[in-house]
Amino acid sequence: IFRVGFVKVAQARSWSVAKLYILSTVLFAFMHFPQGIISTVTAAGFGLIFMYFYRRTHSFLFLIVAHTLVNIWFFAPSYLG
Repeated sequence: IFRVGFVKVAQARSWSVAKLYILSTVLFAFMHFPQGIISTVTAAGFGLIFMYFYRRTHSFLFLIVAHTLVNIWFFAPSYLG
């Protein structure tokens, strides 16, 4: 939802692609800050990747699946021991 909404705001305000990537990455990373600095930096990297794929596919479903897989990859080990 974040990424789709952010792209719509950027288009309405005629932001450059660079501004779109930078601002969305910073805000996405900031939302993960309470989880620690490693999660924040990791979220920034995935934020760039997610924005790239959203701009290429325009698929909200793809983002949901990708984010879910990343969450499983990161959090499953801590739950499974």
